[in-house]
Order: sequence, then C-alpha cells, then structure tokens
Amino acid sequence: MSPNGEQDRVKGIFDVLALEYNALRSDILHRSSARFSMLAVGLGVFAVLAALIQVMAQMGGFTPARAIIISLLAIAYLIIVAVAWFNAGRSIRNLSNHLVVLERQINSLMKSGELVTKSGDLLTWEAEEQRTRGPLNRRLLGEPPRP
Repeated sequence: MSPNGEQDRVKGIFDVLALEYNALRSDILHRSSARFSMLAVGLGVFAVLAALIQVMAQMGGFTPARAIIISLLAIAYLIIVAVAWFNAGRSIRNLSNHLVVLERQINSLMKSGELVTKSGDLLTWEAEEQRTRGPLNRRLLGEPPRP
C-alpha cells in the first residue's frame, strides 16, 4: 500500500473513532443535564410537600395518620429519585470509561500514522478528568479503566 493509501486508511479509522467519541461526549452531556433536571424536579416536589404540610398544619388537618402517609410518600419518592440518580451516574461512568478507551485508540492511531507531532496526545481530557477524581467520586463512580 502506498504511503498516501495508508494515510487515507488511518484517516478513515480516525474519522469513525472521532464520530463515536463526539456521540458519546454528547450523550454524557445530555445525561448530566437530565440528572440535574431530575434533581430540580425532586426539590420542587419536596417544596410542594413542605407547603402542603404547612397548609395542613395551619388548617388543623395535620393528623398523625396523614403525617405518616406524607412521610411514606416522601421516602418512596426519595428512593425512586436516588435510584434514578445513581443509575444515570453509572451510565455516565460507563460512557466515560469508553471515552478513555477511545482517546487511547485515537492517540495511538495518530502517533502510528504520524498525523500529529510527537509532542503529546491528541485527546486527553476524559482520561485526565478520571485520573483527578476525588475519593468520593472514585467510590461512587468507580476506578477509571487501566491502560
């Protein structure tokens, strides 16, 4: 294969990997946005419940039975939101881990195809982000993939 043919092959592979990288990055941004929207809705529901309790207390309709029902509903809702929150976080972590793998593939491809200078890797953001995770994030999201 001619040098230009090899470069065209490497460029074609790069284009496919770059499309996948961009799609996954976009998916992570959408899922992160959805998580914070879910949090805002959850806080709104709790604000409505607090207002309902306040109104019931002022009108004298706040009985122990109603307090138990409202408490059980709030706990059930909290559990549902927490499960959805952590489930979305796990999905984001899995996408992020795949992005790290794609970064490595793209960087390796660019070096082998000599389409970039030897000064450094082309893509590093996701790997660096995972490398610098704090202890709580490592505990909740897991360790980054190994090279």
